[in-house]
Amino acid sequence: MLRWLRCAGGRECSNGVRLLQEWKQWAESCPGGWPVESDKLAMVTQKYGQIEEIIGIGSHGAVLMSHKTGGTCKPQPNRCYALKIFSQGQEPMQYDHRRRVIAKFPIGYFLHHPHIIKTFDLLPVGYGNLCACMEYCSGGDLHSLIVASRQLLPEESDCFFKQLVCGVLYLHKMHIAHRDLKPENLLLTDRGCLKISDFGNAECFRIPREDRVHMSSRRRGSAPYISPEQYLEEPFDPRKTDIWAAAIVYIAMRAGRNPWNSATDRDECFRDYLEERRVGKYNFLIREISHEHSCELLHSMLSIDAAHRPGASELLSSQWLQEIRCCQAARSG
Repeated sequence: MLRWLRCAGGRECSNGVRLLQEWKQWAESCPGGWPVESDKLAMVTQKYGQIEEIIGIGSHGAVLMSHKTGGTCKPQPNRCYALKIFSQGQEPMQYDHRRRVIAKFPIGYFLHHPHIIKTFDLLPVGYGNLCACMEYCSGGDLHSLIVASRQLLPEESDCFFKQLVCGVLYLHKMHIAHRDLKPENLLLTDRGCLKISDFGNAECFRIPREDRVHMSSRRRGSAPYISPEQYLEEPFDPRKTDIWAAAIVYIAMRAGRNPWNSATDRDECFRDYLEERRVGKYNFLIREISHEHSCELLHSMLSIDAAHRPGASELLSSQWLQEIRCCQAARSG
């Protein structure tokens, strides 16, 4: 996971790292090293502009911001890009991570939707390390906004939620389940348009010219957003895991916290939730943050039986989401 060095709304934190040279010094000091070859990095910056800022650093890579000015060729000049550097490191697991990055790249590259982050390139930067060149969102991520605001207003949460569901519907129509929806993977433009990012855990659930949905059996994502069926040794519909996670994201926006740490019997809050459902009650936290129509829909999205969860198209046609009037940025992308 990346350690973000940017506050919500795009404001730079006082400890932010700004210069490429500082990043190089930091990279070289990391265990295993993250070296790049100057000529290969130059090919990236020639196409996507000079690196001006480091957004975040983590165990598997760093995210840089570049600024492209001048010129007439694609990609569009005079704009910013996010350059995500993946380090393969020295461990076998990290080599597997590199192979997964390469395998998942086409998913992001071929998706085109206002609420899906655009991925332009996957380029080598030397020593087996890779750089994914993506659309830059200056508003930071939804998690940072929630932390800075403590909790979001109903109209803000509703607008972001509808944008999220629109993006999920598009993914599912493209036969892709994201499998790792969480506020950290939901990026924001400076105008408030939400974009789903990070397809490292995504999976295709339907093969072209086939009608059947391929069930999944692997647990993926971050614990607070993982649906309960993923802890069972039975195949499940990966689309319904996205629906569950989207409901948790909404609760996190409105309440400023997650309802539980994991959807297992070991979690006391989740055990309480199971008991509430057993006796036919709505969850107290859901009741606090919602009204009649939203409460009912969130309750169904968090059905323990995944088959009872609505699909993304059903969510969008619900009275609650039909009544949500999104801002211009949400409508135009």
